[in-house]
Amino acid sequence: MKTHIGSIQRKGRKFHLVFSRNGKQVWRALHTETLAVARERAAQIAPRSANDDAAWLRQLVSLGELARAELARRESPPEIGWRNLWREFEARARPAIPTASRESYRRWIELLASCADGIPSPAILSRTDAERIAKDLSATHLSAGRMLLFYRRVWRTLFHDETAWSSAAHLCGGQLPKSHEFYRRLSVEEVRRVVGHLSCGGGGESMAHRALADMVAIGYYTGLRLSDVAELDQSEISWDGPFLRIQPNKVRHCKTQFLTIPLIGDALTRVRRLQALARPEDDGFIFPHHVRIHASQKISAAFRACDVHKHGNGRASFHSLRATFISMMDESGVPPHITDAITGHAGGGMHARYTQPSVAAMLRAVQHAITPL
Repeated sequence: MKTHIGSIQRKGRKFHLVFSRNGKQVWRALHTETLAVARERAAQIAPRSANDDAAWLRQLVSLGELARAELARRESPPEIGWRNLWREFEARARPAIPTASRESYRRWIELLASCADGIPSPAILSRTDAERIAKDLSATHLSAGRMLLFYRRVWRTLFHDETAWSSAAHLCGGQLPKSHEFYRRLSVEEVRRVVGHLSCGGGGESMAHRALADMVAIGYYTGLRLSDVAELDQSEISWDGPFLRIQPNKVRHCKTQFLTIPLIGDALTRVRRLQALARPEDDGFIFPHHVRIHASQKISAAFRACDVHKHGNGRASFHSLRATFISMMDESGVPPHITDAITGHAGGGMHARYTQPSVAAMLRAVQHAITPL
C-alpha cells in the first residue's frame, strides 16, 4: 500500500494536509489557521521519506512518544525555588505583566519569600502556611488584599495548587478593612501641586520627573489608569484628531475592549510633545523605559512630598485621578453612559448595550467638565 504526500489546502478557516492513499484522497486536519505552522506540522506528520504505510506508521508512533514526553514535562510541577519565583512567573504570565506593575509585583514576591522563612519550596506551601503569611501581611501592609489575590495568580500560573491561597477576606480572618479603602477624589489644587513638584525636577533627575509630571497631567485629563498612561504607544494616538484609542491593560486578557479617549488642552499638548521626543530605542512607547518601570514608586513619593495623602478611608495615589475625572464628569451633568464609554466601566441595563456616544459628544463632555490645570 502506497501513501503519496500531496499539498496543504485550506478548508474553511483551517489548513489540512491532503494526500492520496491507495488511490483515495485523504484530508488530515492540521488544526491551525497559520500557513507557517501548517507547513511545520505537515513536515512532522509526513516527511518526504514517508512514502509507504510502514514509514508513515513509524513516523506517527515516534511523534506520539515525543508528544507524551512533552505533555508529562509540561504537566509536572516545575522545580521552582523562592529565589527564582519571580523570574519563572514573569516568563510564564499570560497576558504579559504591564510594565508599570512589574516593579510592584516583584517586590510583593520578594516580601512573600521573606515571610515564608522555613518553607523549603513554594510548591509545598500549605494552606496553614498561607494563612499565617496572610495574617502577617494584613497586619502591616495596606495592599494585603491585592497581594494575596496576586499570589493566587502566581500559584495558578506556575502549576502549583492555587487553593492554598483562598480568598483574601478568608485568609485575613474575614475582614480586610485596610484593603477596602477606596481612592479619594483630589482637588484641582492638589493635582497642580503634584504636577508642579514633578515639573521642577522633584528633587532628582529633572527629565525623568518631567515625564512623570506628563503622566499625572494625562491621567487627570483622561481618567486612565497608570499602566495605560505609562505604556501609551505611538499607534494608540490619533494623528487626525485629539483622541487616544487604547485597549486597557486591566481587561486585555479577558475581553476585547477599545476605548476612544478625548485629549483636551494641556493633555493634548503634552502627548504631542512626547510623540516628537520619542526615541527609536523606546520601541514605540512615548515614555522612556527607565521612566515607565519606576513610575508608581516615584509618583507616590511626589504625592507624599506635596502632602497629598489619604483622608479618612480615602487613599490618595495616581488612581485618585480616575476618581477625580469621574466625579467632575458627574458634577457637570455629563450622562453616565458617556463617562462609561470613556473610562471603560460597564454600565447596567439594556440601554448601556445599545447606546454608542459619538466622539464629538465625548470631546464636548470632557471639555465642559474638566477644569484646566
